[in-house]
Amino acid sequence: MNGQKNRETFSQAMRTSRYVMEMIPTLNRDAVFADESADYVSPPEPKVGDMVTFRVRTAKANVDEVWLVSEHLRQKLDFEKTQGVFDFYSTRVQMGRDTLCYHFQIISGNTRQMLGKSGLVNRLEDVTAFRLCPGFSTPDWAKGAVMYQIYIDRFFNGDPSNDVLDDEYYYVGRHAHHVKEWYQRPESMDVANFYGGDLEGVRQKLDYLKELGIEAIYFNPLFVSPSNHKYDTQDQAGDQRSARARDPGDPGWGFQPLRVFQQVAGPGEDLQ
Repeated sequence: MNGQKNRETFSQAMRTSRYVMEMIPTLNRDAVFADESADYVSPPEPKVGDMVTFRVRTAKANVDEVWLVSEHLRQKLDFEKTQGVFDFYSTRVQMGRDTLCYHFQIISGNTRQMLGKSGLVNRLEDVTAFRLCPGFSTPDWAKGAVMYQIYIDRFFNGDPSNDVLDDEYYYVGRHAHHVKEWYQRPESMDVANFYGGDLEGVRQKLDYLKELGIEAIYFNPLFVSPSNHKYDTQDQAGDQRSARARDPGDPGWGFQPLRVFQQVAGPGEDLQ
């Protein structure tokens, strides 16, 4: 009797042990994190030949392995430290001359997940890779600057005399149209409707932008294009074939971009 009971107890213990060993742990997805900041890529702007430390954060005691993966590299991260409820893993890689496109593989029990810019995903083809370009550095004036993007045609009409005329351009099956009512509701396909915003309008609003605390302006493309957003620029030096072209830059805006930049920077200041 005792022998049978012992065998049942041992069998139960084996089943419990097997369950514990084979069960799939729950990956705490919310805790897994990495980005391209100095906390997770150090130095964040390396030169060719520099050793770079890559880090990943996970929940404490929640993952088995973390790997850095790129086209020509697969390198395991070592456990670095526990900080509060988080664990940190890291590894070092020497930079070559080419841009490093990479992601991380997170292994927790039977769970395999890929970590990229868009977060955790199940499939490799869904990963948005991190990128590190040796030799590239952001100018000091741009670091932390408050930037303001200007879609010029919809910003402010400072000089109606240079407005795009009806039929001046023909693009994607549509003739250019000069919109006379600024507050007209945009159409679903609005690429050929020109509202008249121009660089002179930006110049007139510089004080307004400064009052907002804007430190840098990011312009939509500035040069000759048959679309109002200008992302399909045709001539980046100025289209002298146009009867209305007076300056480099889109003749419909009637203003050299450099003049606006000089207004932003002020006299005697270097333009980056």
